[in-house]
Amino acid sequence: MISSNSRFLGIDGVEVSLLKHGDIDEIVEMLENPNVCRYLFFAPAPKEIYKGYFEPIAMEMKSSLDRGELPKNMVFILRDAQSKEFLGQCGVIAVPMIEGVYEVGYQFREEHWGKGLATKASKLCINYIFNYLSGHRAEANCYETNMASRRVLEKCWFRHEGYFRGYYRKDSGYIGRANYGLLRDDMKERSLEELKEQFTLEG
Repeated sequence: MISSNSRFLGIDGVEVSLLKHGDIDEIVEMLENPNVCRYLFFAPAPKEIYKGYFEPIAMEMKSSLDRGELPKNMVFILRDAQSKEFLGQCGVIAVPMIEGVYEVGYQFREEHWGKGLATKASKLCINYIFNYLSGHRAEANCYETNMASRRVLEKCWFRHEGYFRGYYRKDSGYIGRANYGLLRDDMKERSLEELKEQFTLEG
């Protein structure tokens, strides 16, 4: 059973733990980098906005785990296994009022881009959705111009399901949203088992 001290293994050299209040300041610091928030519709924003978003999730996660339940909204913190340096975070958010559907997202510090972390973090989230929450569908979206994230999602079995034109307000104009989805039925049982074996749980 997952507890607040649980760690997921499977990313070489990376410690994956569950969000705690003490991690939030490092998330905020990461999101203050203009390059990190370049493709984030909710950024840039004041620190209070970021904290107001992550603090309730941390509280909800702790409450669920204290009750012996799996959090439907889950944020994983990724750190260097040796130095404990904060690398970034990824998360699973339940789509409101739609049973079994979860959204995947991630952000990493700029100096750790291009190391394959986003792909592995996305697979970690997919594993949690399908193998722990018994979800039916995972989905993700990004700016249509964010080719790096689109490549990540395609590596993680997501299917491109179209665009919402002129969706995000950006500077003086609008950018479309690229939509991706992944159904449990899209994945072979062997793939699900391999994910579960790859991202084993400790503690």
